[in-house]
Amino acid sequence: MLISTRVGAAAQAAVGGDPLALDLRGAALLGAGLLLVVVPLTLGTGAGGLVPVLAMLAAGRAVLAVFARSQRAAERRSALPVVPPSVLRTPAVRHGMIMTLLFFTGYGAFLYEFSALSQGTFGVDAWGAVVMLLGFGAAFVVTALALPAVERRTGRWTMTGAAIGQTAVLLRLAVTVNGTHGAPPPALQPLLILLGVSQALMYGPVLRTVLSRTPTWAAGVAGGLFTTLQQLGLGLGVALLGGVFHAAASATTGGPAAGLPHGFAVAVTVQAVLALAFAFLATRVARAGAGGPDMIPTRPEPGSTA
Repeated sequence: MLISTRVGAAAQAAVGGDPLALDLRGAALLGAGLLLVVVPLTLGTGAGGLVPVLAMLAAGRAVLAVFARSQRAAERRSALPVVPPSVLRTPAVRHGMIMTLLFFTGYGAFLYEFSALSQGTFGVDAWGAVVMLLGFGAAFVVTALALPAVERRTGRWTMTGAAIGQTAVLLRLAVTVNGTHGAPPPALQPLLILLGVSQALMYGPVLRTVLSRTPTWAAGVAGGLFTTLQQLGLGLGVALLGGVFHAAASATTGGPAAGLPHGFAVAVTVQAVLALAFAFLATRVARAGAGGPDMIPTRPEPGSTA
């Protein structure tokens, strides 16, 4: 995040104007706040009970509140905030940040859940689980390479259509896997390939769309923020949706191992809801693009209240 902030400051100097001061305090507050939120969600009550978890979450919320105030203060004194409030007023940036978090929460959770399902239900080892995902990965890469050609046909509605498609694939996966034992069902691989295609079409255009509506002086910061949200989403996906997966599996008659297909079905259904939320935000971004570019905030000046 600090490297990306420095890139943003250098970019401002390159296009003319003094580079903005780095917001080291803001970066430290953001890191501490995220740590206090993600760690208890990841470890759960196994880290010493419910009280430490709630205490860390409350502390994380307090630190992030201080961070938000520090960002407004940093921008007023013409520093370069880690999360510039003026940039967050751009609808495409706000929507893109939430879309990134939704996408990587579902992505991280799916990889974790599929690995557990493959080893616990289909009887493969860790490498076998990787092999089962080769079609998914190959479809993602090939689609990503073909994305410019696809977008020439689908235009600004690419992300919306892909998210709706992913919703359908995830729901079909839930139906296909639920109740299976032993060998994987024949329809699994085709569904995984379709999932790889839809995911590449969902997230591929997000960063480009958002950065095209971000001011030059904040481009490096925005890129770093999206990278941070990617990592946060991966961690939250495993912690939260992974918890849903294991809770649903444990509640099934026959114990956790026998309940893995049911737990997987429940978890991917939740991920389908996240995909629908992504589609809703993608639609808003597409409609905003049809109406012309967003208002681009200018570089904060000393004493500005923006």
